[in-house]
Amino acid sequence: MGSVRWRKVLRDVTAYRARTVAVVGSIAIGVFAIGTITGASALLGAGLDQAYAAGRPAAVTLYTATGFDRELVDAVERMPGVEVAQGRRSVVAWLDPFPDDPVRRGGTREVQLIALPDFEDQEIDRVLPRTGQFPPGRGEIVFERSALRLVDIGEGGEVMVRTADGREHRLRAAGLAYEPGASPAYYFGRLNAYVTFETLGDLGWPDSYNELRVRVTDEVTDPAQIQQIADDVRQRIERAGTPVTFAVVPSPGKHPAQEIVTAVFLVLGAIGFLSLFVAGFLIVNTINVLMAQHIRQIGVMKVIGGRTRQIFGMYLTLILLYAVLALLIAIPFAALAAIGLATVAAGLLNVDVSGVIVPPEIVALEVAAGLAMPLLAALIPIQRGVRITVHAAITDTGIDERFGRGLVDRLLARLQGLSRPMLLSIRSTFRRKARLALTLAALTLGGAVFMTIFTVRGSLFATLDDTARYFNYDVQVQLSEPARATTVTNEVLRVPGTVAAEPWRFASALRIRPDATESASLVVFGLPAEAETVAPVIQEGRWLLPGEGNALVATSNIRRDEPDLDVGDEVVLRIAGKNSTWMLVGIVQSPTFAPFLYVDTETLGRVTGGMDRAGMVMVRTGSHDGPAQAEAARAIREHLESTGIGVAATTTTSDVMGTIYTVFDTLVIIVSLMAVLLGVVGGLGLAGTMTMNVVERSREIGVIRAIGATDGAVLRIFVGEGIVIGLLAWLLGGALSLPLSKVLSDALGEVFVQRPLAFSPSLVGLGLWLVIVIILAVVGTLTPAHRASRIAVREVLGYE
Repeated sequence: MGSVRWRKVLRDVTAYRARTVAVVGSIAIGVFAIGTITGASALLGAGLDQAYAAGRPAAVTLYTATGFDRELVDAVERMPGVEVAQGRRSVVAWLDPFPDDPVRRGGTREVQLIALPDFEDQEIDRVLPRTGQFPPGRGEIVFERSALRLVDIGEGGEVMVRTADGREHRLRAAGLAYEPGASPAYYFGRLNAYVTFETLGDLGWPDSYNELRVRVTDEVTDPAQIQQIADDVRQRIERAGTPVTFAVVPSPGKHPAQEIVTAVFLVLGAIGFLSLFVAGFLIVNTINVLMAQHIRQIGVMKVIGGRTRQIFGMYLTLILLYAVLALLIAIPFAALAAIGLATVAAGLLNVDVSGVIVPPEIVALEVAAGLAMPLLAALIPIQRGVRITVHAAITDTGIDERFGRGLVDRLLARLQGLSRPMLLSIRSTFRRKARLALTLAALTLGGAVFMTIFTVRGSLFATLDDTARYFNYDVQVQLSEPARATTVTNEVLRVPGTVAAEPWRFASALRIRPDATESASLVVFGLPAEAETVAPVIQEGRWLLPGEGNALVATSNIRRDEPDLDVGDEVVLRIAGKNSTWMLVGIVQSPTFAPFLYVDTETLGRVTGGMDRAGMVMVRTGSHDGPAQAEAARAIREHLESTGIGVAATTTTSDVMGTIYTVFDTLVIIVSLMAVLLGVVGGLGLAGTMTMNVVERSREIGVIRAIGATDGAVLRIFVGEGIVIGLLAWLLGGALSLPLSKVLSDALGEVFVQRPLAFSPSLVGLGLWLVIVIILAVVGTLTPAHRASRIAVREVLGYE
């Protein structure tokens, strides 16, 4: 008996190829999704950790407006808790990458030139060679590799660098380098490149440093200790007569993109497990189909001595074979997809994938999920099927005698005005309500995820639009050093196309808490009276009033680290080494991840010792499209530099928004493909449901044909039934997507901007899924519908 049972199992796998493909495919899709997401997350996470560690990242970075020398670096290096300190100089110029190409020359980009004291002996924030010559020699330039995403720079040719005084200098492009942890070039639309101090001197810059990078000793791991060292270093530098304009203290041991990557892959991972869960519905439906087809076979096996336990084990083995086949397909493809996804994400983050082998624990997870889910999903259908009595199995006709008794059935019976095939389609849809629920669950979940992704995408972009309105300017011009505000403003307004210009100043500050502890570094913006280039959304209190003095407004995410702050509180800030007291008069919506403080520019000038000075200018132009903003930025820079006002960098809102759109759209495409896979699983489940309906309704179909129904009429009945199921799944999925997308939007908003995203349901996603689900419904029902249309009356007699 045993060998007969196993031969039957193998025959069920090989003889019914369509069913085998459907079941194996659905399990494989779920395992593939889980393996792809978890594998990519593991590879990328390891890549982030290794890249960050390989770069020997700074624990503290301080930026100064004036230069300092090696003696100050040595003094900092001798301070308690400091392992090593390094000075750098970074300056911004304009680059023409193709000065000798008559077609492409003249197109310029901002380039940040970075000079290190010793390229051979790097102990902190290392720059690693990639291709070509490294380190650069005098008169040579080496580009950070992410520059290739913006400009196709070849090795060995010459590039043109134009400095603030308008002079042009040719440098040889010697090769490419890689700085782990550095922001990729496309993120700010600015190239990073490395030169020697001799080359900077040839370009007109002094050989002093304007950045200080500090690594702490291994014993210092607590963020509060690192912040204290940062404060001590800052005070030491300022006592030497060098004002610190800004200080950065990142989370120790974590790549800057780690939080965002973790959040995104948690979302993707949830979708992967959901796809396997959806595949479980298909398993249940398929086993129900199998049991409906094998009812008489089960009865015969019991007649000749087969026991329920033996038959149960036989069908469970069949499911195990399906699962093993699915794993053999899914695991290698998931590994390839994981490497591909990790490589794409790593390219966006400018890191290297740490390897091309998926960790064994990920494979173990795939095997566990791929075996456990099908077996668990099949337990109840198999148990119910094999417990049937011999009498019930032999006399089964596939007719559900309970149909027509329920409230839904009676309501459907009253439908009028539709064609007879359509009425039969609608009524037959609800014939097997439990089966319908399983089929709808798969399609509904797929649709809900698909529409949720589009809603989250729309919510993020709506939030970005809010941010663009918040910062009500087109071009931000950052000056090389503070200049007289009235002079800068007047000069900017002379540039054709500029409509308004407001001088801002900024400073780095620390909050001195009531218990005498200090906060992390905060950015303070000094705004002119009645500033129009910022349009904040007030959440508590009010905005700044002209000439108000020491009034302070903070973005709401200040409470992430300073939860005790409320409107009306006095806030002590240490700015430029001096303590000053401010009154918190308002809390506004946070436009970015980092918290901001806003004060009156004149008051900030008195605190920092520089009246009527500006560090940046916010400019509004007559035209707000990307090319117009880029042209305005170029013209403003050239004009200011022609008047002797150095420009450190220019940023347009279109560039910033375009970068974010590009990155997030890449993620949307990946997640949408996962959602479509869920839909495919749902479509396979629908095909299984319709196949089961054909099996069970053979007698009914034969009777319909006996009274004159044509092949086309029978085909329309079953295709119509599939479309009705698809439409129901679309409606339910749309309803389910609303709470799902709200929860997901709020969670991602807390990661990206420390507040819920501006919730914006997507009509595009709703419409696209309607089209997809109709296609899936039609494709999924065509084969069983065609089989139903070919059933003849004599087959019904045989069935009897």
